[in-house]
Amino acid sequence: MKILTKEVEKVLNKTKPYDGDASPDAKIILKLFGGSSYTCLVTSAEKDGDDYILYGYVNIGYGYEYGSSSLNEIMSTKFPPFGLRVERDLYLSKNAKISDYVNDSNRI
Repeated sequence: MKILTKEVEKVLNKTKPYDGDASPDAKIILKLFGGSSYTCLVTSAEKDGDDYILYGYVNIGYGYEYGSSSLNEIMSTKFPPFGLRVERDLYLSKNAKISDYVNDSNRI
C-alpha cells in the first residue's frame, strides 16, 4: 500500500512543522496503524530531504503521546509475528480531529 499519495503529500506540504500546539481540535491529516497496538495520528509535517518528519499523537499500546518521527523510520518498522508493515487508514474522515481519538483518559 502506498502511504503517501499525491493528495496526502500536497496536504502535508501545506502544514506548518511542530509549533508546540497539541490541541485537541487539531485536524488529523494522516492516520497510520500497524500490529495490534500501533496508531499514529499525524497533524503536521515538514520535508527533510527525501523524508518527512511527522508530528502528532502516537500510541504504542500504553496511551497517546505527542511527538515526532521520521516517515522512513515508521515505514521500516515490521510488526511481529508476521512482519507486517504500517498501513494508512483509507477511511479516515476529512473532518477527523485529535479529540475524536485522544482524551485525558488515554494520554500518558
